[in-house]
Amino acid sequence: MAVNLTTIRNDVQNGKFAPIYLLYGDEPFFIDQAVSVIDEHVLTEAERGFNQAVFYGADIEGQKLNEVCARLPMMATRSYVLVKEAQDIPAESIAHLLDYMLKPNPQTVLVLAWKRKIDKRREFYTKGVKKSEHLCILESKAIPDYKLEEWLDGYAQSVGFRLDNKSVSLLAEYLGNDLSTIYQAFEKLKLVLPENAHIDADIIEQYIGISKEYNNFELKDALGNRDTQRVMRILTYYRGNSKALYLPLILATIYNHMVVLYQLKMISSPTVHDVKAIANIHAFPVQQSILRQVSSYSLPELSRVLMLISSYEPKAKGIGVRNSPTKSIELLTEFCMIVVNPSLLAASKNLSVARTA
Repeated sequence: MAVNLTTIRNDVQNGKFAPIYLLYGDEPFFIDQAVSVIDEHVLTEAERGFNQAVFYGADIEGQKLNEVCARLPMMATRSYVLVKEAQDIPAESIAHLLDYMLKPNPQTVLVLAWKRKIDKRREFYTKGVKKSEHLCILESKAIPDYKLEEWLDGYAQSVGFRLDNKSVSLLAEYLGNDLSTIYQAFEKLKLVLPENAHIDADIIEQYIGISKEYNNFELKDALGNRDTQRVMRILTYYRGNSKALYLPLILATIYNHMVVLYQLKMISSPTVHDVKAIANIHAFPVQQSILRQVSSYSLPELSRVLMLISSYEPKAKGIGVRNSPTKSIELLTEFCMIVVNPSLLAASKNLSVARTA
């Protein structure tokens, strides 16, 4: 049976456990969260000594896992067996595991933390996962970049916080889709903030360490306004804080912003309602800010900016350059100076993009 993390959490909190949990996928965060919530409720501390077994997949030999799972619990209602990195279970042990998956011990809770996608052509899936009626299956999928802000806003609410639009964008751009890092950031906030607290840029800067003035969010706005002095201040910050500089993410952020400006520029008299529809931004001050930026560029200029970003992206990812913090800031500085300078932008199609080192 396929389930989500919320279902697993609700079931185990109510004392309802499946004989086998298969937690798999390319996003380790949800797998770790599921393991954590099962581990918390499956046994009491007094029961763990005789009834808990933890293995790493690569260490399992022959029928060892089957034998442990077949044991009866001692002075407890169930036994608990956790297999970390289950994707590394040897092939010969997988063959034995298939038998157990079809007829498990109802007094054992087996958790397989399989941190990889499952090849549905192999026997583990065709003869085990597909045929077993005793599996509780959680597929842990990575959050795509275009859904990250939506997920982050929902996650913040689920742990008792409220984020404004700028804070959501700031966290998404700085932390990326590393969900474990996002989790740790909110755990830190739980220690210092009351429940249902409103999190703004000041709080993020104070407790998470993301600068509210010098970040990707502010850079795209500075470029949108063609504010050369502000752009230079942000570049100076990046030059001295290389850990905050991840050029592919910065260029992606700027590209998405310029696409919004391009789409608004194609409308004769864009309004805040157009900003909301195109950019999915609901905060009125941010909508107004974006509308002001539209007048900073002509449509051909925005088209050149988008083409320029496309030409810089391979360099940002290290194609043709020896990637380093120094090279990244050089590329970013060159790019920004072209964008804010109308004459350089007009000639950009004749410029060579950042010489290789």
